[in-house]
Amino acid sequence: MSDTDSDNDGTADCNDECPNDPNKIATGECGCGVADTDTDGDLTPNCNDNCPNDPNKVDPGQCGCGTVDVDTDGDTYANCIDGCPNDANKIAPGACGCGVADADADNDGTLNCNDGCPNDPNKVAPGVCGCGTSDMDTDSDGIANCNDNCPLVQGQIGSTCDDGNANTINDVLTSACVCTGTPVTNLASLELRTDNDAAATSWDIIPLAGGTAICGGGGYGNGTTQILN
Repeated sequence: MSDTDSDNDGTADCNDECPNDPNKIATGECGCGVADTDTDGDLTPNCNDNCPNDPNKVDPGQCGCGTVDVDTDGDTYANCIDGCPNDANKIAPGACGCGVADADADNDGTLNCNDGCPNDPNKVAPGVCGCGTSDMDTDSDGIANCNDNCPLVQGQIGSTCDDGNANTINDVLTSACVCTGTPVTNLASLELRTDNDAAATSWDIIPLAGGTAICGGGGYGNGTTQILN
């Protein structure tokens, strides 16, 4: 057998697994013609190492060479691409932020984290009546129904009102939310006849003790008769 040394590396071809590679006499892990260099010293030669300068990785993974693929919250998304690395349920803060679910329990279009009434689809704030109760003011008296003991009548029990009866006084809303006055006793009837100078005629009824007139009138037509009760 010839002692030929094709690559002139000092090892005859018969003993040289890489007879045409002067740098190797064995194929090693990378084969003839490729050095078994391990730049990062991770025991994986560069030819098989997709991160030849990163001793902690042989493949880029999710984060690439030079960055560890740590997944702190165990959600299968490495921290480097996880916007919420400590929240296993989210990979982005969303509207509510990491650690808070973007849930909308009442399906009202406002997420729970921004909804003061997360279980009331009709409200996003408690308002006057609280969650679950409408702030409606049916009688438009400025008092919500939830606080109004006469929700269908303006005012509340005890409020002054006008029952439309001239023969009553001190009209108030009763516990039944009905405007009722106290009947006036000892009614007086006054017949007033005017002459041709009625414009100068007027009258007042004043308490015996004096003070403001209880009632009065004037401005009648000439030559008329007025029946006043």
